[in-house]
Amino acid sequence: NNALKLSTKFSKVPIIAVTEDKKTYNALALFFNTLPIYSKKTNDIFNQAEQLCTEHKIAKNNDYIIITTGNSDNISNVLKFQQIKTHKA
Repeated sequence: NNALKLSTKFSKVPIIAVTEDKKTYNALALFFNTLPIYSKKTNDIFNQAEQLCTEHKIAKNNDYIIITTGNSDNISNVLKFQQIKTHKA
């Protein structure tokens, strides 16, 4: 579990852990500096992460987020640095 591994480093940077499993969601609440977010799975985890971080006011335009995933349907063991780019109409 990537969120558990990251939380053991006692970083001052918040860890946002997205899951669609209620049992995992409840367990994540016990991890140090970890904000669990319950959300349905999507095929585009990178855009989902950006959207959730802005919706929850964790990150704003031009901030950087780090996205990591273990195993999902189409992606395995990824670590990606992504800049938030909100587009206002």
